Amino acid sequence: MQRKTIIINEGNFKTLTFEDYINVLPRENQTKPYKGGYITNCINPLHPDTEPSLHLHPGDDQICIWKCFGHMGCSQETLSIEFNKLLIQHGKLKLERLYTQTLEGFLQLGIISQEEFNNACQDRKRKSVGLDPSAFNPLATTHEQIMNQTKRSSLRDFLKLRTQIIGE
Repeated sequence: MQRKTIIINEGNFKTLTFEDYINVLPRENQTKPYKGGYITNCINPLHPDTEPSLHLHPGDDQICIWKCFGHMGCSQETLSIEFNKLLIQHGKLKLERLYTQTLEGFLQLGIISQEEFNNACQDRKRKSVGLDPSAFNPLATTHEQIMNQTKRSSLRDFLKLRTQIIGE
């Protein structure tokens, strides 16, 4: 009988490889080997790129290092957010395995937009009528935390919000 190896930490940042970053690049990108790494079209949706300008290469202390040499000079933060989205879409990162499960954490990783974050916070505030607004905690992600805040939230409301965010 052959044993199946199960990787317990699969789907988090520690298990990513340089190839994972290359494999999640959009198929329509012009990706080619360049100086020990690859050069490809920029993944920033605000940077229309007709010629490859994003250089990726393996790092000594990091799995993948990237720099946009295009006219927009895309920030590391923007590129990091876009890579996180691509890694999640391709199943290389799993939301339930990430170090954060809070709305604010998902916002910082670029998993949800600022608008989605604001809407979720407003929805929670709206349901917490009669509570001291300073007691509202946008970082709450468990049903118990939300119940303590709102006294009106149902398990169904929480599960609906959580499903919208992490897709479970």
